[in-house]
Amino acid sequence: MPSAVAGTILGPTVNQGKMLLVNHGCHGMRGTSGSPLICHDTGGAIGVFLGTVSQYHQAVATETVIEFLKEWLVANHAIVNNDDGINDTVENCVKLL
Repeated sequence: MPSAVAGTILGPTVNQGKMLLVNHGCHGMRGTSGSPLICHDTGGAIGVFLGTVSQYHQAVATETVIEFLKEWLVANHAIVNNDDGINDTVENCVKLL
């Protein structure tokens, strides 16, 4: 059954290697990794729930997800438009499956 948990962004995006991470206060539970982190104001995805580290809940920022998907598209010889957002990038990935 779908559900939502309210929370807040706890600070600026953190650069960790090739990933941008969002620290947030949305409490997850077992099995919530991979869930979208949605902005209440816009309804848009701002990240993907990663897990909890040292009592911080973290999500991979949408910008990182887009870059990883574009790398996958390039590795699979697809044409990549650098101006594409998350929706177009995911659509292009689905076309290759």
